[in-house]
Amino acid sequence: MTQWLLSTCAEGLVLRHVRSNYSKRLSQQGRASMRKFGEGASVIARCWWSLAVFRPQLVYYVPSGPRSIGLIKDVVTLLCLRLFRARIVLHFHAGGLGDAWNARFSSQWYAGLVRRAFFGVHGAIVVSERNQAEAEVLCPRRIFTIPNGIPDVQNDDAHGGRMAPEGRPASVLFVGLVGEPKGAFDLADAARLLWDRGYDFVLQFMGEVEDGVRQELLERVDGYVDRTEFLGVLSGEEKFRVFATAAILAFPSHFEAETFGLVCAEAMMLGIPVVCTDWRGLPDVVEHGTTGLVVPINDPQALTKALGELLDDSDLRERFGKVGRARYVDLFGIDRWRSAMVNAFDELCP
Repeated sequence: MTQWLLSTCAEGLVLRHVRSNYSKRLSQQGRASMRKFGEGASVIARCWWSLAVFRPQLVYYVPSGPRSIGLIKDVVTLLCLRLFRARIVLHFHAGGLGDAWNARFSSQWYAGLVRRAFFGVHGAIVVSERNQAEAEVLCPRRIFTIPNGIPDVQNDDAHGGRMAPEGRPASVLFVGLVGEPKGAFDLADAARLLWDRGYDFVLQFMGEVEDGVRQELLERVDGYVDRTEFLGVLSGEEKFRVFATAAILAFPSHFEAETFGLVCAEAMMLGIPVVCTDWRGLPDVVEHGTTGLVVPINDPQALTKALGELLDDSDLRERFGKVGRARYVDLFGIDRWRSAMVNAFDELCP
């Protein structure tokens, strides 16, 4: 989202970006390394220099989430920023921090540092209504709910009722870090049940695969390995070319830091029906029975039923896809997001 914010043009708005690059791969997030310690020191030094030279009215910061290494990085960075008495707005793309605070930290000393770093900031931005309560735990002065926005890559003639290439069965697509927290194992179990019942489709995993996960998934779909594809990390036109041939996007996540499910909005943009879990902000993106189906977390049987219902009914897939496309246009367009972000900044600046 940062690149879209930096490309925002608005009267009186000047943005200066302190770039950070702690993790080169998704699977590296939340893991310590000497390179990350060096990057952290560099980021703090550049932040201090920018604060001293440019005196910004507002400091915009995106926390990493509740994982220990990311949280330590956020605590150190925010404490350093608060030495300048800067007005800080936190944008919570990752969830779970409020839950971690409510669960209590084992060290009261560490809990005190977390409180000093996160509590009482001038503003907090959450990406769905369901995430508001978590932000309220941290007692910000203002909370803004701004759903994520994405640029429209839809072609004029593209709409619901996606069609598989001629001679190829329908595809069920998963997009994201391929691992247990994102529901990949539940999806493999559901696919196996559907294949056993005679359903004809291809299961596609797009994204980085966590260590050891590929073999586990292949074992779970034993006997149907030829119907399971690992596409790797794709981006740009290549990514959306795969999206455009999918019959269903399946996103059964229960990831602790999940807040929105950007891939669900991307699928809706392209008129693809979605099956997701009732987890954090996902049901605020996907309306159950309208743009897709929402199932409980960690429930392969419910996931099987939902996927089977959509695979059985092309008219239902088309209807969900068309309504999903309209919902994207109304709520998740990039221009709407940029306007809401600028308005929040205006309200927070003195």
